[in-house]
Amino acid sequence: MQLPAILQGDSLKRLLQGAATGAVATMIIGFNWGGWVTGGTAKDMTQKSSTAAVIAALSPICVDKFQRSAEASANMTELKKVSS
Repeated sequence: MQLPAILQGDSLKRLLQGAATGAVATMIIGFNWGGWVTGGTAKDMTQKSSTAAVIAALSPICVDKFQRSAEASANMTELKKVSS
């Protein structure tokens, strides 16, 4: 059984070069403009998003407890003295 011409000699070399070039171009386009991310980047994005969600959910509760405390005005004075 004879191999097709595309799988012989120079044609095979050109076929493999084209496949490799296409794979590299696909990865470059995907990671730069396609929104693809690595597992580590996805983990970091998830961590930041969950931290922001927890802060957004708990901040009103903390503010309410702070304002209802017996020493709220004294604590506010001390808090304003501290640099962020």
